Amino acid sequence: MSDLNDLKLQGRIVRDAVIKTAKNGRQVALFTLAVNQTHKDAEGNYVETANYFPISTFVNSEKFAGYLKKGQPLILEGYLKQKTRA
Repeated sequence: MSDLNDLKLQGRIVRDAVIKTAKNGRQVALFTLAVNQTHKDAEGNYVETANYFPISTFVNSEKFAGYLKKGQPLILEGYLKQKTRA
């Protein structure tokens, strides 16, 4: 059932991406994506809130880092992976 872990986010980049080297030597681009959500409050007024998602990408990190700049709109497709801490 691995096909059920599918994710699509549309938002704006909060700050320029940072390129770091992982322990295995691979380059990783780290950035945060702000995704707005609109909903009605108790009085029926529309309220917009932002959700912030920390993103790590290993695919062509150095190539895409030049495009991952603050304020840029971005549609991101991928999957969720939970980090565990010992």
